[in-house]
Parts: sequence; C-alpha cells; structure tokens
Amino acid sequence: MKKKTLAAFTLAAAVAAVPLCGEAPLSAAAGILENDSILGAGAIVPTMAVAVNGYHDPFEVDWEAIKQAIAATGEEARNVDVLTGRTSSIPRDVLASMAGKNVTLALQTGNGLAFSFSGRDVNNVDAQANFDLLPSGIPEAAKQHILSGTLGSYEFHVGGFPFHLNVHLNFGEEGAGKTAALYRYDEVTNTLRFEGTCHINSAGQVMFEMKQTGIYLAVSLEQPATHTVMGGDTLSRIAARYGTSVKALKAANPQLKNPDLIRPGQSIRLY
Repeated sequence: MKKKTLAAFTLAAAVAAVPLCGEAPLSAAAGILENDSILGAGAIVPTMAVAVNGYHDPFEVDWEAIKQAIAATGEEARNVDVLTGRTSSIPRDVLASMAGKNVTLALQTGNGLAFSFSGRDVNNVDAQANFDLLPSGIPEAAKQHILSGTLGSYEFHVGGFPFHLNVHLNFGEEGAGKTAALYRYDEVTNTLRFEGTCHINSAGQVMFEMKQTGIYLAVSLEQPATHTVMGGDTLSRIAARYGTSVKALKAANPQLKNPDLIRPGQSIRLY
C-alpha cells in the first residue's frame, strides 16, 4: 500500500508530570494523572485511511519539519506530535537535534496508542529508534490465559530504543477506573513475562514506561485478577503460571500473614 506523505505537525501543551507504571505492581492511587496530553484532545489524529488491524497506514514523515519544530521549542517544555501510523523509525539526526532538550516527541499511531520520549533521556544517538504494530508473533497458547477475562488488548513491538520509552494506551470508557497489565514476550521460554500494572484513569487512558526492547502485550482487566489456591500450590508456582514474581505477589497480597504458608481456598491477587 502506498505511503502517505505528512509534513504537518502540531505543538501541544507540555506533558504533565505523570507517574510511570511498569516496573512493579502499583496500587490504584499510583496511577496516571487524569489528563494525559499525549492522548488528549490536542493529539487527536484526523480522519485517515485505516488498515484492517485498526492502525493507520504508515506515513512518510517530513523529519526536516520535525527538526525545525524541535529547534523552535526553546527552553520551555513542549510536545512535538508526529503522526506516524503503525510503524516508524526516528532518524539519527532527529534524535541528535532533541538530545538533552526539554522536549517530548509524541508518536501517534492511531487506534488509541502512542509512544513518547523526552530529549532529556536521549543520550545515545548512534542507533535509529523504531517501532511497529504489525502482527507481533506472540503464539496464541502463550497469551490465551492472559486474554481470558480482559476488556481489551494491544500488541506491539519496540526495537532499537536505547533510552526510556513511554507507551500511552486508550482503553476507552469500558476500561476507565480499572487496571491495565503489561507483559513482554520471552522468545526463549515462549512465555509472557509480567512487567507490571497501572491504574487506568477516568478517561480510559494509561501509560507505561518501557526500558527494554521486545514484543509487548497490554491488557485491561475486567476485575482484579485472582487465583484460588489449590492443593500443592505455592507462591512460586502461582508466579510462574501467571508470568509474575513471588515478590510481586507478596506486594499485591499484604493480607497474607505468612506468604510462605498458603492454604487451599485462599484467594490470591495476581496484580
């Protein structure tokens, strides 16, 4: 399919200081602020051709115009929004132009998903940063038990980002006030490894910080995920089954007087 050329960009308000989720399970009180300027009204993508998987076809971005926008930001913290579509690579000279600056590049893919990163985190401009939303290759068997009982999900691949990257997800009204969980696919073990949870705000939006390249699955949970203890269960076995860790299970279940002694019939929160 022919790529569309995009030279236009918008300069949005500065990003608010949003709590980042993803490194460990967090309580609902530690979730994202009520307004995420990356997915907010100022970043709405206009009507465009949409691919069958719901993401916009790739745009041929005018990166020279983007560099000019970055140069014009000055000292003030600003966002530069780029409509990329479902796959894009950020050229090295663009990374170099924003390195160390108080500017955030917001990459809009369509379908309620965007990526962002700050120039203050760009300390390596030798690699070309890239992402794609093409079929991720996560086997159905690896994600079947995770997708059960979820309200929505996103799959995406992030590669070549030598710095912190944020992913912004919009789960809509159905997800508002609920919990989102992030997983990373481990190709060696053919399993999804639990990365963390975050509270979805009242607008249905949530943000995770990612520090590793890889294939990711993000889901919104219909209700707090639990496991009913059965004979022979231990926290380590439960953690292995659901792709989390014993430390995370202990943090999610402060009611357990002795986490090393669990009994059949007990309900264990997974996140």
